[in-house]
Amino acid sequence: MRRLNILLVSQSLHYGGAETVIDSLYRKLNHRIFSVRACCLRSLGKVGQSLRDDGFVVDCVEGGGQGVAKYLTAVRLSKIIRENHIDIIHTHCTHSFIDGAVCRKINRSLRHIHTFHYGNYPNYTKRYMVIEKMLSGIPDQLIAVGNSQMNVLKKIYGIPDTRIRTVWNGIVEAKQRMPCRGELDRLIRETSGGTTLIGSIGNLIEQKGYSDLLEVARTVLQKGYDVKFVIAGGGPLESELKAKCEAMGLNGKVVFLGYLERASEVALPAYDIFFMPSLWEAMPIALLEAMAAGKAIIATRVGDIPEIIDHEVTGFLVDRGDTETMVQTIERFINDTELRSECGRRARIQQGKHFTVSRMVSEYEDLYLSMMKMERAMFDPRSYDVGQ
Repeated sequence: MRRLNILLVSQSLHYGGAETVIDSLYRKLNHRIFSVRACCLRSLGKVGQSLRDDGFVVDCVEGGGQGVAKYLTAVRLSKIIRENHIDIIHTHCTHSFIDGAVCRKINRSLRHIHTFHYGNYPNYTKRYMVIEKMLSGIPDQLIAVGNSQMNVLKKIYGIPDTRIRTVWNGIVEAKQRMPCRGELDRLIRETSGGTTLIGSIGNLIEQKGYSDLLEVARTVLQKGYDVKFVIAGGGPLESELKAKCEAMGLNGKVVFLGYLERASEVALPAYDIFFMPSLWEAMPIALLEAMAAGKAIIATRVGDIPEIIDHEVTGFLVDRGDTETMVQTIERFINDTELRSECGRRARIQQGKHFTVSRMVSEYEDLYLSMMKMERAMFDPRSYDVGQ
């Protein structure tokens, strides 16, 4: 029996949670059973380029022309599907949702699965929500990355229980991670070895709540604590946040590292406390990475974070925007290194039980096979060479 041909599709493969999931699926799906390729509809991005550099096939089918014409990529996508005998198309953003639904209508034998990654429904672009609601009946299966997200989607789009399910995100197991790079460790430890590093990882966008982080940083520093706040990530708010940081007198105490490839391997190991003041999330990859690294965690009660973090056991939860409680919790961690260590230890165990990439990939593999009415036992492992 031939392998099943899977096509993973997104608008682009820049750094982000959805892109990390696509990267993990491409690299970790059982290549004795699945033949995998990826497709970007607008731009390749750093994740896409990394896949190409490692020998994986990633198509880029950016539309020509201006305005709406730039988004007319369904024809090119359909050609890739036809030429490569794709069995299942797996889409991961609204743009790819649209094109995938068009291809599903053109080719009725094509199976279609769509994963929602956005974490702030119903506060989403109105036209996108209208489109997603119209298209939600076309894919064979809809996936939410969090239970909270799934419940909102069912309500606002009228999706039946049988058409949507949750597959939690997962990350590469800690034993497969690389150590922190020495040059970065020296950069963020400019002061004495007693400085407590409070770090975050994420794109510099409104969602991540970095304005609250700056407010918290100012208060903590005013209390006289020897701390430094570190933010790994780039994005559209970089200039605004740096200007606010300077105006608040925080230069040298709040360090913007910019975009870092493999930030969880490069910056995260140096952090003493991982701080996620997000205004909204679905199922944040960076939080899982902090758990895997055994870090003391402070995160907001948004999305599925309360299902991931057991308050006062594997980390501490605060309400979004509640900077006063954020400061108090940070103080508690600063003053109690044993508490930091114990929370980090428990978080690592929790991540290893429930949020591994192997668990996530296995769930998607089972879903792909069920969509084709197949079972693993139908594929004789002696019949194939291991793929890339």
